[in-house]
Amino acid sequence: MAQHENLPGLEEVRFHRDEDLGGLEIRLARYKRFAFDNHWHDCYSIGAALDGGSLCMRNQDNTVVRAGQLALINPGQVHAGVPERERGITYLMFYVEPEVMRRLAAQVAGRDLGYPEFHRVIVSDPRLFEAMGAL
Repeated sequence: MAQHENLPGLEEVRFHRDEDLGGLEIRLARYKRFAFDNHWHDCYSIGAALDGGSLCMRNQDNTVVRAGQLALINPGQVHAGVPERERGITYLMFYVEPEVMRRLAAQVAGRDLGYPEFHRVIVSDPRLFEAMGAL
């Protein structure tokens, strides 16, 4: 998994964009006090909670992502980012452009299926979590 010990402060962000990978954006962040109110992105957001936890969906269930879990957010899906009070959250987030995700899904399926859609926001899958961190 990503070395998040390199983030010394309570509020720390490292951001990288790779044009060779279709404009893939990667964020390694730690937040203790800073919170994102409801918002959305034009791209897919695929995150791995490395430490702590965060409210990520303000809904009837108040969906929370915790360390070791993945958050899968579709383009246009309204979500928030409110760190747990005691521990905050440290996470790795990949932002993938819709056309890139569509091409990747077509490669896996062997044909164009259109834009994929995540049906679960929170996924607990240790193997997938580790694979994402190895990227």
